[in-house]
Amino acid sequence: MFSKLSYIFVPSLFAVGGLFMVLQPAYQKQESLSQLRYATANVRTLSEELHTNAQTPVVPALTSLIETDCKQNVIAVIPTTPKADVVKKNDEKKTEKTPNKKAKKTIYKDEVVEVNTPKEDTSTKEEGNQKAENGFSFCGENVPLDNEMVKSKFMHELNKQKKGRSSLAATIQLSHRYKGEMMRILKENGLHPDIFYVAVAESGLANLTSPRGAKGFWQFMPDAAVNSGLEISATVDERLHPMKATLAACKYFKTVNKMLHDWTLSAAAYNMGAGGVLNAVSRQGTRNYYDLNLNAETGHYLYRIVAFKALMENPSEYGIKLNSKDKSAPIPCYIVKVNHDIDNLADFAKEHNATIKELKMMNPWLISNHLAAKKGKTYEIRFPKSSNVNANEMVAR
Repeated sequence: MFSKLSYIFVPSLFAVGGLFMVLQPAYQKQESLSQLRYATANVRTLSEELHTNAQTPVVPALTSLIETDCKQNVIAVIPTTPKADVVKKNDEKKTEKTPNKKAKKTIYKDEVVEVNTPKEDTSTKEEGNQKAENGFSFCGENVPLDNEMVKSKFMHELNKQKKGRSSLAATIQLSHRYKGEMMRILKENGLHPDIFYVAVAESGLANLTSPRGAKGFWQFMPDAAVNSGLEISATVDERLHPMKATLAACKYFKTVNKMLHDWTLSAAAYNMGAGGVLNAVSRQGTRNYYDLNLNAETGHYLYRIVAFKALMENPSEYGIKLNSKDKSAPIPCYIVKVNHDIDNLADFAKEHNATIKELKMMNPWLISNHLAAKKGKTYEIRFPKSSNVNANEMVAR
């Protein structure tokens, strides 16, 4: 009988003992157990209240209870951050503005100007009282071919330029693009049209760079260019702008001619400098270019100019054959006026339905891939009206 009771009593004893061990800490901390029972009995109600009322603060007693529960391994459902607060924070994240990594691009309204395509200059003879008596002259002054030394020098230069018929023909064909506009600039500045042939003698109407650093149609050195009003910077070199360089050449010739009072001497000064010419005139006692003993280059300079003039105005007389199909006519274009920096010229070209290649061909004075605009200055950037432009026709701008 005892053994049977032991099957019942012994396990019950262990169960009672285990229960006593569990209840002993709660007995010792009766106040905490009361809080635990209160929290466990009302946890669902408290959770619902917290979820429905975001403003209800967490009870301090509940906080201390959580710590007690963790130590005593008591499992309880403890409410976390109120749902309303979570929703509020999520909304704040949605409405929070993401900072822009790049500054907002400024949109400029550049002025677009239509350009009347310059007419080709077909004149070959001087007009009025400036007409040459023997056909060889510069700025209305005849080349004195009755002087055997002068005649010999001139014929030597004429034959020398005739030998390069192919390159001369290309220069003549190209001149149709620029001559009309350049002649207009010369006329507006009160200069004789023969000054145009100075550019031909200097560069053959190409944007060349000399070993000494002279550039463009008019072969300006940097200091002379800046003194004549041309801009030279890291992004701009207006020596390569045919029309602006022509304006600068007009300024130079007008200034020098006021000093020398003679166009042939002024042309010589373009080659060797006004100071050099004045010194030669002073030492040798003559103001006649053809009588001055100058250095070899300047001594042949005026003859070369007059030789180009003769060959280009009457090419057929010297056996130079031209194909009318190869004539480079002025390119129809329009101008965009800009008075601000351009960060990327390729993007700027796309905005005007052009390519960077076309932009560079039409504006060789833009020597970088961006434009750093000079304060207070407006730049005129040319674009072809048609995208169907033969690249070979645009080589020399």
